[in-house]
Amino acid sequence: MLTRNAGATASNAGVSNATLSANLNYTVTNPAGTAVTLVGTIGSTTATTEQYVAGSSTAIALGTDNTLAVAQTSSTHVAGDQMGSFVYFPTATAGTYTITVWHDQNRDDLQSAGEAVVQSTVTVVADALPSIVMTVTGNTTPALSANGGQGQILKICLLNGTAAATLGVSETLTLSGDANTIFANKSTMTTSGDNAGLFVVVATNAATIGLTSANFDAKGCAYVNVGNTTAGGGTYPLTATIAGGTGAGATGSVNHTVVDTTTNPVATTSAQFGGFGGAITNSNTPSVSGATKGVLGAAIAADGTTATWTIKRSTAQTVSAKMVVGANASKSYTAVVTDTLGAITGWKGSSYGLVATTGTTVTAATAVTFSVAMPALSSSQTNAATLAIAARDATGDGAHTATITITNATAAATTTYINAAQDASTASVRAGVAVQTRSQVLFVISSEMFFQTFLLQLQLWDVTQQQLFQHFYQMQTVSSATRLLMFILLLC
Repeated sequence: MLTRNAGATASNAGVSNATLSANLNYTVTNPAGTAVTLVGTIGSTTATTEQYVAGSSTAIALGTDNTLAVAQTSSTHVAGDQMGSFVYFPTATAGTYTITVWHDQNRDDLQSAGEAVVQSTVTVVADALPSIVMTVTGNTTPALSANGGQGQILKICLLNGTAAATLGVSETLTLSGDANTIFANKSTMTTSGDNAGLFVVVATNAATIGLTSANFDAKGCAYVNVGNTTAGGGTYPLTATIAGGTGAGATGSVNHTVVDTTTNPVATTSAQFGGFGGAITNSNTPSVSGATKGVLGAAIAADGTTATWTIKRSTAQTVSAKMVVGANASKSYTAVVTDTLGAITGWKGSSYGLVATTGTTVTAATAVTFSVAMPALSSSQTNAATLAIAARDATGDGAHTATITITNATAAATTTYINAAQDASTASVRAGVAVQTRSQVLFVISSEMFFQTFLLQLQLWDVTQQQLFQHFYQMQTVSSATRLLMFILLLC
């Protein structure tokens, strides 16, 4: 987080810092310790050694003296607004490459004493023909697979042995299926604001789609939406093939299944929803204090459209929504999951379909369930996903969507520590300029209120001992006996 920029003054308080910048210099050395040339774009021959990263449009906060910057918090800055652009370097030999980045504060293009610096290493394994591993998330119908619909997500990962691999500059990976296969959206890397990482790019709906290194993340994985419009549904193969470069000839395949909506047609009338208006119930174990798992959230009433369900923070669990559809046999019901943060699939903003079917023999009111496997979420991953269930109005027979937003429990502090060490039983008081002696206080006080109040007083470093005594004497939160004890300890 940039708290002070070159040329920054007290006048920056309350003013945008977008016109200021940090000068980031960088170098890379290969396994032999020799410098490697970095470039701004893949295939370029123009070297790059530094970038100027603009400050945030959010003003730098200064302290009460209006000259020193106080600690800045990431919550006040837009994600990615202080991020530089990608740079690339060749990895001609196997081994460990060392990346060094430093803030060239004095702008002399040298790493000077006191300038912030960070190093990272990348291990490159011996080249081999990459293996291609593909997995499918979700399920779909021929209608959901059609142009503009939400099919399944196909994840394509490249491996060199067990290490993540990527495509070379001249390499392309082509995905293909049968004549009715449709590939739609694909993932693309970006450094732009909130979309930093892999996000969705709309591609032309076609039976084949090509991917380059720009579509893969650091784990060697890329994503596309896929479906098949064959009326009877079925299971179909998907194939990946690399052309060009040293990876030419590498292949991978996986099968995906499309629901047979000829045998199990998608429900399209209120009667096929049992006349219940798409009422959704929370069929999960309630999230209560002390529970290891659980989902807290209200049901969606008939003809209702929205609800927010909260899962237990830092705990992986499955969120299930139950919709009563009446005594309807051999019917299909659909929903769409949107992975807003990429926490489920790794692909930010992506969507995939879910399909639930009723049995062939249904004699009483039944229900279908849509489930989303949620990973453990951090405290900052709120509103991580949505589950949008297609329903029908109980009256009027119109189509409507019941959308559940899945979020996590808000972190709540249970204890506040003033002492940075949190468990220290000693604290040092640095005397002011007018005091010739220095005192160290060792204390054991049972009152938490006094403990915290006393630690606050220790932050008043630049005061005379007389002023410190006077400040303790004026404290209203402790008894006179405690104040006397403190006088004795300070005089020791």
